[in-house]
Amino acid sequence: MTFFFPLCSFADETSALPAPQDPEFVPVLEKLLSQGVDAAQIQQVFSHPGFRFNPAIPSLFFLVQESKLDYAQFSTEASISRAKTYMQTHEKTLDKAFRQFGVPPEIVTAILLVETRLGTFMGRHPAAANLASIAAMDSAEVRDLIWERVKDKTRFDRETFNKRAESRAVWAQKELAPLLAYAAAKGVNAAEIPGSYAGAVGICQFMPSNIQAHGADGDGDGKVRLSTHEDAIFSAARYLKNHGWKRGMSPEAQLKVILTYNKSRPYAEAVLDVAGKLRKKNP
Repeated sequence: MTFFFPLCSFADETSALPAPQDPEFVPVLEKLLSQGVDAAQIQQVFSHPGFRFNPAIPSLFFLVQESKLDYAQFSTEASISRAKTYMQTHEKTLDKAFRQFGVPPEIVTAILLVETRLGTFMGRHPAAANLASIAAMDSAEVRDLIWERVKDKTRFDRETFNKRAESRAVWAQKELAPLLAYAAAKGVNAAEIPGSYAGAVGICQFMPSNIQAHGADGDGDGKVRLSTHEDAIFSAARYLKNHGWKRGMSPEAQLKVILTYNKSRPYAEAVLDVAGKLRKKNP
C-alpha cells in the first residue's frame, strides 16, 4: 500500500525540517509542531535511525488478551528469590520510600518485578516510536493497513476496530509531547528511551503523562530518571500514595489502588500475590 501525506502543511519556520523516515509519521510530526514542541528536538527524534513506523505495535492493541497473559511466572520460587535479593540490594531506598509515602517495600518490589522484571527488561523498541506508530492510526490509510494485519485474528468487527483505533491514536498523540519533555529534561534523545508497546517507560513503566505528576527524585540528583532504581522506587511509591494508598489498608482497598496502576485485575492480583510471598521468610 502506498501512503500519500501532504508535506506542504508544515509551518514556514519548520520548512527546513526533513520529512520523517516513514510517511506514516508526517501527521504525527505536524501535530507535535502545532502543540509547540521544539522543532529541533522533533527533527532529532524523527530522524533517528531507530525511529521507524512499526505496524506490529498498534496491532498488539487488537491481539493481546490480558486474561491470557502469564502472570503466574512472577510467583515462582526463582522469581521470588530474585525479588528478595532486589529488596536486600535496595533496602535503604525502599525503606526511605516507605517512610515518605507509606507504601511497603514488598508492594513496590512486586510492581517492579511484574512491570520490568526488576529493571532487566524495559522494552525492545523506542517508546516514542511505539507511540508514534499508534498515533499514526489517526490516518484512514494506516487503519486499513492495521486492519489487514489483524482482521483474521481479532474478536473485533471493523466498525469497533475503527473506533478503538481512532481513540488509541488520539491517546498516543497526547503521550508523545510529555515523553519528549521528559527526554529533554534528562538530556537524552527520546528515540533512545526504550519502552513497552504502549509507550510506558522506565523500571516502573510510567506512561509519559504520569511522569510530571507522580515521578520522584529518589537519588537526590535533581532529576527524575525512571531508568534508575532509586527514582523508579520513589516514583512507584509516590504514584500509589497519590492514588489513595494508606497504611493499614485492607487487601480489597490495596487491590483498588493497584488497579489504578494497571486496570487489569489479573495484574493487580499478581502484584498482591508476589508481595504476600515477599513478606514471608520462606515462600
